[in-house]
Amino acid sequence: MSLHVVHVITGLSRGGAETALHRLVHGLSREAGFTHSIVSLTVDNQFDFEPLGVAVRTLGMRRGLPTPAALWRLRRMVSELEPDIVQGWMYHGNVAATLAMKPDAAVPVIWNIRHSLHDLAREKPLTRLLIRVGAVLARRTTVRRIVYCSDTSRVQHERVGYPHSKSVHIPNGFDCQRFRPSPDGRYRVRRSLGLEDDAVVVGSVARFHPIKNHVGLIAAFSRIAPRYPRAKLLLAGLGISVENEAITEAIRRGGQQERIILLGERNDMPDLFAALDVLVLGSRSEGFPNVLGEAMACGVPCVTTDVGDAASIVGDTGFVAAANDEAGLAEALGRSLALPDDERVALGERARSRVRQFYHMPEVVGRYAELYRHTSGSSAGGDAHAMNDAQLR
Repeated sequence: MSLHVVHVITGLSRGGAETALHRLVHGLSREAGFTHSIVSLTVDNQFDFEPLGVAVRTLGMRRGLPTPAALWRLRRMVSELEPDIVQGWMYHGNVAATLAMKPDAAVPVIWNIRHSLHDLAREKPLTRLLIRVGAVLARRTTVRRIVYCSDTSRVQHERVGYPHSKSVHIPNGFDCQRFRPSPDGRYRVRRSLGLEDDAVVVGSVARFHPIKNHVGLIAAFSRIAPRYPRAKLLLAGLGISVENEAITEAIRRGGQQERIILLGERNDMPDLFAALDVLVLGSRSEGFPNVLGEAMACGVPCVTTDVGDAASIVGDTGFVAAANDEAGLAEALGRSLALPDDERVALGERARSRVRQFYHMPEVVGRYAELYRHTSGSSAGGDAHAMNDAQLR
């Protein structure tokens, strides 16, 4: 039986959830029995799904709570697509997908939560409202499953009222063919940046945002840089440029201007990761940070703060520091830089093996396929209803 999954998402900008959706649809397009449609609530669409044969419809909403008129248009749009399952993505998409369905609708709704919830009081007012509304809507019978990419996030949301009985933990997956060690890519990037052959390159890949804590990362690197004269720090991501006064001031205070390189946004991520010797994530909060898995798949060991599922992703193949602890992050970075080059390479090889073992994309796609089949079968009262729910967790 073919299953048509309609995905409802806030927008299709270059973010973690949007990337996860693209990878999932790409993977399931190879899986017999699945078709997909995507409804984007806003017009911020930067992913091209046409090569996958997937239509994207745009609701054209402004950001914020969906209006009654927008929900009516969404209900009509989803109805025209005749889904077997509706999959919401992130808080806006989850709430909109649920309100767009009649409370007694036969079509099951699945949510996908990507957000880590360390302190509800520190969330933006709209996000806080959506989280609380979600805790109420999650108990509707139409909402059959809530997928968390982060087990830490699952626990946090259950504490504020999301039902444990509907929880499913499916981590993000990674394409280990696209993200893999590349001597040629390493050579190209390092040569283009004028890096010395013996430079030990630490890299951070993250958009500029207070939660990513670039200022703290720069300070941590500046603490230990004098002890490791071969070390360089590359910062890549949206908003990472000399025009960013917060970044340039942090570099000036640290006194390591000649050792820190600002790259801005990049579209050659596999090669950029391959050029690194260490990947560092200094965030104050995360859910399931994709950047760790991508770097590890490229054979790069990671230093990370203990946020979301970061520590469990890295395991024993990297170094973990407490969040918001500049001295601790500096110490963890120092430990990675103190390793002999061959030991650091060996650690990166172990990191890649860990991704292949626990986060390989085909395995993750298979778990979504099982979830969709089981949920649809349960809705229809078919044989899949007898499946042990623990298998999905």
